[in-house]
Order: sequence, then C-alpha cells, then structure tokens
Amino acid sequence: METDSLRTDYVEIMRSRGEKRPPERLIAHYNLERELARRIRDSAPADRPGLYGEVYDQLFNALSDHPQHQKNSGPSARYVQHTMHYLAPFLSKKTMFLEIGCGDAAVSIAASEIVRQAIGADVQDKLLSDRPRPSNFRFVKLSGGPYLPFDASTIDVTSSDQLIEHLHPEDVVLHLQEVARVLKPGGTYICTTPSALTGPHDISMYFEYVANGLHIKEYSYKELSDIFRAAGFKRLQIAIRAYRRQVLIPAWLGILAERCFSSIPISVRSRLARTRIAERLLGANVIARK
Repeated sequence: METDSLRTDYVEIMRSRGEKRPPERLIAHYNLERELARRIRDSAPADRPGLYGEVYDQLFNALSDHPQHQKNSGPSARYVQHTMHYLAPFLSKKTMFLEIGCGDAAVSIAASEIVRQAIGADVQDKLLSDRPRPSNFRFVKLSGGPYLPFDASTIDVTSSDQLIEHLHPEDVVLHLQEVARVLKPGGTYICTTPSALTGPHDISMYFEYVANGLHIKEYSYKELSDIFRAAGFKRLQIAIRAYRRQVLIPAWLGILAERCFSSIPISVRSRLARTRIAERLLGANVIARK
C-alpha cells in the first residue's frame, strides 16, 4: 500500500489512543519508522549490536513531536504505580532486579525502594531525567544488541515492557537466552509485549493491520511459548490483569483464547482489540521461570 494511505478508521483509532497530531505528522512518523525498521530487518547479525541505539537516536532526534517525548517529559505516576502493583509480588528486599528497556527508568527507580538493587538498562539514555537517583539504583547503557553485560546467575527478577517487539526476531531468541543466562536458578522473567492479535500497536495502526514500523514483530502467545521454552525457561504462565488484580493462568489457556479470537474477521477484530476486555485478556503478559 502507499505509505501515505491512512486507514479509513484512523480517526477512531486516534481518539482511542489520545493522539492529537495532524495526519501529515502521522505520515511523516510512519514513513520514518518504516525506513528505520527496514534497516533492522535487512541488517546482518554483526551489524545489529550498534544499530538499535542508532535507529532510536535518529527517531527521537527527527521527531520532536514523538509521543515518547511527551510521555517522558516527566514520569507518569499512574503508569509507575500501575506497573509496580504487578511487579511487587515478585520483589523483596533480597531481590536483584533488572529492567531491560527501562526508558526513563521511573519503574526501576520505584522498584529500588523494595529491592536490594535495581538496574535499569537501555540502548539509549535520552529519556533519562536529571532527577536524583537512589544509591541502590544504577543505569547501564546497552551496546551489544541482545547481549547483556551481566554475569551468569546474578539476577533474581528481570522485567521488560514493550521491548521484544522492537528486536529482530533472530535477536529475540538470543535475548531470551541471555535473560535465562543472567537469571539465578528459579529466577523470573516478567515480559510484557503487545499481542499480534490485537495489533498493530506501533505507528502502523493508522495505516495497516500488521505492524510494519519499529515493532519489528508482534507475537502471539503460541509463538512466545515456543521461543521461551526453546531458550530454556521451564515454566510459563500468563498474567491476566484486571481491576488491580493479577491472575496467573497456564499458557495453554492464553493460546486457546487466541485461537478463538483469531477466527474473527480482521476488520472486526481490530475494533474489538481496542476494548479494555481484549487488552486485558491478550496483553501479552508472560511470567517465565528458569
């Protein structure tokens, strides 16, 4: 399709997302992300370690009206509170906690109040603020693509929110293997990523029905289950988050729900995906234990 062809329901999507930029800015954003995503998809493995940071530096530098600039002009207290509500049951004063793709590190800093040490890691540091940081928090800038600069079996709990969809699929496998490597035996990875069945969730949502921007690939529970187990995680659960409660269910139940949802025509599914019920049931929130 033409890169400037907005979907017929783009206004409805804008309203549901709180998007206020004019169409021409959405088009500029979309065209840039498509080009940057193409660079990642077509890149050789040896070139990718430095490419992720370069791509996101270019994105944020080129788009002064990118939503992330607004989101991170100050940490969202509501977002941090919401995230910590679901992370807290996995954390304690003995926990070594690692957040991968920490952005402004607001969640990692909040976690530092209840863990032994909190580490925020990201490929870029442009979203970090100058606010004071706790003594048991540190930021680590990642420069090795999916590889993590931490010793084996040193982390109790790792989390990522909206991360793996930005990686080349080959690097997702490596990323999961790296997380499994740095986790202690019995350690937990809390991975939140947009569901392919309710997407796309990047700028493509205004133009297409499949992610084609910097969400290099959005995943189903079935795909996640397969790659997590291949990476060495032994127990997978899905977190259903609703009304400030978190219920953990077996992965197969999430896969079954996806099969039912995928039988619905995509145009109808796209509208249903914007409902709160679909968002809660098909997050996707994976709790993986080593």
